[in-house]
Amino acid sequence: MSYKADARMQAVARFREKVGDFAQRSAEDFRYLLQLLRDARAEIAGKVRAYEECVVSARGLLAQARGKKSAYANARAGLESELSRTDKTVSRTQRTENGGTKTTEEPNPQYAQLKQQADRAASQCAAASAVSEKVYQKLCGLEHDLEFLQADLRKAETCIGQAEALCRETEALNEGASSALERVVGALSDYLNVSPGK
Repeated sequence: MSYKADARMQAVARFREKVGDFAQRSAEDFRYLLQLLRDARAEIAGKVRAYEECVVSARGLLAQARGKKSAYANARAGLESELSRTDKTVSRTQRTENGGTKTTEEPNPQYAQLKQQADRAASQCAAASAVSEKVYQKLCGLEHDLEFLQADLRKAETCIGQAEALCRETEALNEGASSALERVVGALSDYLNVSPGK
């Protein structure tokens, strides 16, 4: 083989190597991108699971708070109903020194006790209502954030699907290009071998 033919063969070999390196790098780049997307999906999925657990917990707390609120409200209603049927004062009759009687109105201790219990039930009901509203607002915030995270997860799934399709297409193109390149290189090699003086 002449010097020119040898140089041409070396040039063809270098070309084949460069094309092969490019194909390998492009495939590696797509695989790296795909791994990044999968890592991001895993991170988002972890957050989604954590928020789902928080939402379930918040719903349980809300149910408890509403249950307490309802119990205190029922207790207050019962005490207020009983209070409305109880006299504020009671009549007390006493004998006087001259043998007569004297009637006086005194505070009814039962009414005072019921009033105290009703006031305490009203206070407890108000506190339970405040807690219930606070938990409800927290739950709404968690559900809102969860919706966004779930949307992000769906986007990540879509991106991964597209990246996987691109990877397959790239691999197919690389295989096709590699096969075509080998045919070209083979043809050039045959030509250079047959015509060493060219």
